[in-house]
Amino acid sequence: PQARPQSGLQEADGVIEIIVEGGFTRLIALFHHSDSEYVGPVRSVRPTDSAVLAPLGATLTISGGQAWIAALANERGVSLIGEGFGGLSRMSHRRAPHNLYGNTLDLRAVADARGYEDDFDGLLYEIGEWEEPEETAETIDFDWALGHTVTWIYEDGRYLRFEGTSSHDWVDRTGERAQLAFDVLVVVEGHQYNAYPAGAISGNSVPAIETLGTGRLLIFAAGKVMEGSWERDEVDQPYRFFDGQGNPT
Repeated sequence: PQARPQSGLQEADGVIEIIVEGGFTRLIALFHHSDSEYVGPVRSVRPTDSAVLAPLGATLTISGGQAWIAALANERGVSLIGEGFGGLSRMSHRRAPHNLYGNTLDLRAVADARGYEDDFDGLLYEIGEWEEPEETAETIDFDWALGHTVTWIYEDGRYLRFEGTSSHDWVDRTGERAQLAFDVLVVVEGHQYNAYPAGAISGNSVPAIETLGTGRLLIFAAGKVMEGSWERDEVDQPYRFFDGQGNPT
């Protein structure tokens, strides 16, 4: 709650929501065609972050994190930019740790100076032709556990996000504020487990989501729901989606 309203999500090409602990979730904002001069608050790296970003070749901007989790991200080929470099600064109107904000234009310059990979010609999720679904879903509730419920309501071609019954808003640097809304929702269901530091690396275990194997898939678009399954064999591979009859999409 102390992180809301967030900034920059309304300018992102896509947003990934991942549960962390205590029923709380965090949001990864993806900037490829777009940019934001004010995105945040930026928080620490977690194990599932690099698992979902590895196929994209994306650089992840973070505010610290356990050493073994940062090492895991590097092993997966995900480059990191942390505090203390260009593009990140603390804001005086919020208390730490919810006051670190980034400028993606400046962060791109840092990534370029370090020689980080930035080529990506694919899609976040490649969704092929599905049969027109009959089942509508104009109100969608997600129970993230421990009383954290998120509701999406389909209205005028977009899904509006609510934290419980309250509008989940974004705010820009000028103070302009509006409700978060997205065109398509993709739900990739995975098993939650505790990730531990490997070998002799010290650190604490943290909750994570299994992103390899197979699982349930839900796609919400145009007020309707399509159900299928996903498969993924390696962490550097994208998800493969299948419709309800098991046909690849």
